[in-house]
Amino acid sequence: MPATTTYTVRPGDWLSQIVLDHYGADLRADPVRWRLVWTAVARRNGFADPDRIFPGQVLDLPPLTTLLGDPRPHLIEPDPAAVPDDPGRVAIANAATLGRLELPVPAGVRVVSGYGPRGAVGPYPPHFHAGVDLAGAGYAGHRQVAGVAGEILHAGDAGDGYGYSVVLDQAGVDLVWLFAHLERVLVEVGQQVTPETPLGVIGSSGVSTGTHLHLGMAGRALWAGRWPYGLERDPATELELVALDAGRRAA
Repeated sequence: MPATTTYTVRPGDWLSQIVLDHYGADLRADPVRWRLVWTAVARRNGFADPDRIFPGQVLDLPPLTTLLGDPRPHLIEPDPAAVPDDPGRVAIANAATLGRLELPVPAGVRVVSGYGPRGAVGPYPPHFHAGVDLAGAGYAGHRQVAGVAGEILHAGDAGDGYGYSVVLDQAGVDLVWLFAHLERVLVEVGQQVTPETPLGVIGSSGVSTGTHLHLGMAGRALWAGRWPYGLERDPATELELVALDAGRRAA
């Protein structure tokens, strides 16, 4: 186990790769643990977004026992009743509280990148992808509707790399949804939307290599005015794409 040390960020560095180099490449075989370590390092060093680090920043890299405590920390699936005063540690453990998102998209749109570790994309090195990416023919410029009813918690560019984005609090369940890399948003904070309400126009704003929609999902208790990096869940577990032509289900 490496001792407590510091690391000065160099041009071209990514936090996910620094974590692998320092704590061991075997983390790649355990996506949940890799994400936990990566996020814990970011929080220890005061980063709002683990993907945004800059040359010259000095990182504190303590041993895993200091960083996480238990080798399999309960942050993975805590009992909400056990940590009632810490919303940052509340996970959505009760599947009965979750809700499906049936998202209407053009017929050619598919999930092109899933949740979990992924290889290099364009100029970006291997990293953890905390959502799913949707792309395909006819998606550029498409006005994406919500798919569910709820309230808009965020609409605009938060400066977090997601570009123009919308965060939607799904009505009646414990989920918030992130629609990111939009060309522009079509809603405002506090607006009540229906499943048919257009949220934004599909584009490629923020840190993006091409036109697509990044879709993220997290527990409602984790929202504290910004997207809860590192505590997201896999949107694919609650997502169904609905092809717009003839109401076919998209694969």
